Formats: sequence, structure tokens, C-alpha cells
Amino acid sequence: MTDDTPPPSNEETAPKPRAPGWMRIALILSLAVNVLIVGTIAGAVLSGRAADRGTAEQVRQITPGPYSRALPQEYRRAMRQELRDNRQALRQHSRVLRSSFQETVTLLEAETLDMERLEILLTDQRTNLSTLQSHGHTALIAVIGQMSVADRQSYAQRLREQGPKRRTRDQFQRRRDQSSD
Repeated sequence: MTDDTPPPSNEETAPKPRAPGWMRIALILSLAVNVLIVGTIAGAVLSGRAADRGTAEQVRQITPGPYSRALPQEYRRAMRQELRDNRQALRQHSRVLRSSFQETVTLLEAETLDMERLEILLTDQRTNLSTLQSHGHTALIAVIGQMSVADRQSYAQRLREQGPKRRTRDQFQRRRDQSSD
């Protein structure tokens, strides 16, 4: 019996180009940190069991930083309530993230890395993280919409004072020098 199958071409046998090892590790670490942060935030906010102070910090993390930090306490409470009102959707995304994270870890432990599956998992995780952040943004917008004109103006002033500041080249240099010590 003869085998009429042609030998594989060089294109079929050539290994697929791989991302550098450091890049894959950085991507995985970044994703792991994001999943842990969002899972912690979503779990604490949705459970309703977190201490008021802790929950406020978690709300600040799921929403744009300076915007949530500048909110007065009463509006932070309202924002937490907005998030609790969407508890079911947020829990579902958190469950998917946890499951996908576990699958990613298992995939990374395997002898052979399935890069296509890794790409799918990381893309799905990014989508779920984005959805969770969108809920935070929606809650923030709803709360700002409830503010009186005076509260909104006071909020704008706190944003101006607390918002992101542009650093000078000297500040970057000093910070870099301090971190290398």
C-alpha cells in the first residue's frame, strides 16, 4: 500500500511566530491583577456586606478615579445603591470572569500552550471587565444627574482641586530617581 499524501510544505511545518516571553508574562500578570481587582470590587459591592468605608473605596475603583473620589458621601451611597440595583448583571459578569480566569491559569499550566484559546479567554475577560466598568460609569452619571446645581458646582470645584495633575519633567525624574534607590 502506498501513501499518496504529499509531504507537508515548509509553510505547514514552520512554527508559528510567538510573542516574546516577557510580553506574554506581562499580559497575563496585568490580566490577573485586573480580574482580582474587579472580582473583589464586584463581590464586595454586590454582597452589600462590605463596610461602608471599604465599599466606597471599591466604588472609586470601578469608576473613573477623580470623579468618584470627589463625590460627597451621600452621593457615594447613592452610587453604591445604583450598582446594587444592577446586582444580577454584575454578578453574572463576575462569575464569567472568575471562571475564565481559572481556565486561563489551567491553560498556562499545561505542557503546551494553546495561544488561540489564550487569545479568546483574554479577549472575553477584557469584554467582561469593560462591561463592569460601564456599569460603574452609568451609576456615576445617574448620581451626577441627581445633584442640585449647588452640589454639582461644589463637586466641580473638588474635581478641579483633586483631579489629575500634569507632572513636569523634573517631577518624573525625581520619582524615577526615588524608585531606583
